[in-house]
Amino acid sequence: MRVTWNLDPFRDQFDQSGLVFAPSLFLGRQGGAFLVTLVALYINPVLSTQEFSSDIGAQRRVALSDGSSVLLNTSTSVVFENRLRSRDAHLRKGEALFSVLHSGLRPFEVTTRNVTVRDVGTIFSVRSDSDDVTVAVVEGQVELSSADQKVILSDDQAATIDASHLISRSDAQFQALVNWRNQRLEFKRTPLMLVVREIQRYSRRAISFEDVRVQGYRVTGGFSSADPDLLLKTLGSVRI
Repeated sequence: MRVTWNLDPFRDQFDQSGLVFAPSLFLGRQGGAFLVTLVALYINPVLSTQEFSSDIGAQRRVALSDGSSVLLNTSTSVVFENRLRSRDAHLRKGEALFSVLHSGLRPFEVTTRNVTVRDVGTIFSVRSDSDDVTVAVVEGQVELSSADQKVILSDDQAATIDASHLISRSDAQFQALVNWRNQRLEFKRTPLMLVVREIQRYSRRAISFEDVRVQGYRVTGGFSSADPDLLLKTLGSVRI
């Protein structure tokens, strides 16, 4: 008995890999099944795709098809691909907290810009800004890589990757980096210009300075991100 296996659906993947593609192969039943398995393993096909986003000033928790979950912070966009041999999340913009279901055979990776965060089962936050990317590990361990650099982060550790792909540890900022999940913003002698930039992420209103000389004033305090307008009014009573 001869079986014809039509591999047309995989033509694009073969073309991209540089392998020679045969339109159809005439093989025995067992040989054909084995070949199809090898092809599937090689190209790591997408089993399902999910896209999520959150509005300005809102948070959104969603369940991923692999059993993991993700909490999206304000104005965030995430695409998740559940693949045969891996689980790939792409943080298009914003900030998200990933709670990953452990799977020894299928690693979970988050990519944003030129940064990759590889996880084996943990809880961690990733934020993508125009200038840099920050990663903070709440529980477990991740491998952070950018260009030719790699860093391992564990519980209560954080790192920042700048535009030149330089990775620097920022453990002292860990709590401030993860408090957003509780709708809290923490500042410690932070320039007012940076404070306003952070508040702007949660507000649809354009915020500007009437007097640019105050931009360098330092702010210390903790605030709720749920009401950015109230937060701006509160700044008048904050230690500056």
